[in-house]
Amino acid sequence: MSCANSWGFMLFCLENSSLHASSHEVLTSKVLWQYIKSSVREKESPDGVLLLDDTIEDKPYTDENEINFWHYSHAKGRVVKGINILTCMVRYDDFYVPIGYEIINKDILYSDLNTKT
Repeated sequence: MSCANSWGFMLFCLENSSLHASSHEVLTSKVLWQYIKSSVREKESPDGVLLLDDTIEDKPYTDENEINFWHYSHAKGRVVKGINILTCMVRYDDFYVPIGYEIINKDILYSDLNTKT
């Protein structure tokens, strides 16, 4: 059940009909964990590693809102408009899968560094 990247595995989960209790179920971190928990527990060992990765899905032409906003991209070395996604993966030897994710919601859309408002 290993995969090259977390998005590949999430797409696999979306396409796997055994994941969905109903056709209206959304792939949340809770649903993902329920699906993958038994496999992770089988492979669990003391030398496991928890990996956190954030990525920005560029959305330069979409209107700004709480999730599509300006984020600093370390990969590009500049600020880009898009959706910031934090992925949590677990790795035990050659077994690694995502166990959760979060779409970053910016509750402060603007802050003036001079006035701290």
